[in-house]
Amino acid sequence: MSDSAEIKCTIAFWYYRRMLLIMGLMTFGGLWFFYDGQVGWPNKNIVAIAKRGFDAAADGVAWDLFRAKDEILKDAALADGSEALALVKMAHSEGGKPRSWRDYRISAAGRDAIDRINDERLLQGAFQAGAKGVLTWGEYARDNDVPATKEEATSESKFGLYGWVGLKSAFDGAAKKRDWAFYGVTSGQKGWSTKDPHYHSASEINGQFFIAYFLWVMSLATFGWALFNRRRNLSADGESLTTEGGTRVFFESVFEIDTRKWDKKGLAYVRYRNEAGVEKRTVIDDLKYKEADNILDRLLVNFSGRLIETAKVDMVDLKGGNELKKNVGTGSEQVRSGED
Repeated sequence: MSDSAEIKCTIAFWYYRRMLLIMGLMTFGGLWFFYDGQVGWPNKNIVAIAKRGFDAAADGVAWDLFRAKDEILKDAALADGSEALALVKMAHSEGGKPRSWRDYRISAAGRDAIDRINDERLLQGAFQAGAKGVLTWGEYARDNDVPATKEEATSESKFGLYGWVGLKSAFDGAAKKRDWAFYGVTSGQKGWSTKDPHYHSASEINGQFFIAYFLWVMSLATFGWALFNRRRNLSADGESLTTEGGTRVFFESVFEIDTRKWDKKGLAYVRYRNEAGVEKRTVIDDLKYKEADNILDRLLVNFSGRLIETAKVDMVDLKGGNELKKNVGTGSEQVRSGED
């Protein structure tokens, strides 16, 4: 190529691929936030309200009072007859019931008791006896030939000390307050196993929609920007380069070129003075424009000024003085000046 032949660089495929990736990420992100606002968080709110109803019932608060006074339930504004309100009411009714064998069975105490006595029927009988509240532990132990105290539960006694602890745990466990964490697991409802579900206010949900719409707008803006750039180009002739914005920059007006980011990012920053003598800066982007390195090479040949580039040094074996590797970038800067 002669020094005067025009070099024209059009948009590179990599640029469109990068724009497409950005658009895809923002579109997917918008869908993610929209789903949370439309489905995910409202469903989680039902779980959070259901737990509040469950706990309120366990504390003896009637349904009508809970519905009238609970601030979060009022904020959610669940419609009468809706499935969501029915689920909350179901959780409230369950919270007011005694602890169930199913709840106890999956608890840590229940699993330990089953390990101690390999007879679930026996353990369930002790649990049900405790749940009825008719017999004391001493009366239950006497009727079932079980030691009444830990001191009596010797290794020679029926079930031994190890088994006695399991039976006593099952009997006492029936009288404990019902726990949401265990009811949530056995309820069969998706997401109800969360120990401490978080409630998202209406403003938080609206924030999800705002972020979703913002990301979609930015995705469309990126698409529009890519279309706008499709006809842009960089060019150079024998005495000047023309920027992507259409500004002609004569080589003789360039006083500084910074190529420190060229190797890694394909960017060279060119500083020049326009016709009015005002300092300006333009960029040669080798990732955005195909073969933009040809324009940079022509500029470097024809300009006289200050060149800033990454310094290259040789590595030397300090002990033997032997050269190990040439031209290793140190990350420092090297300034080379010509006539400015």
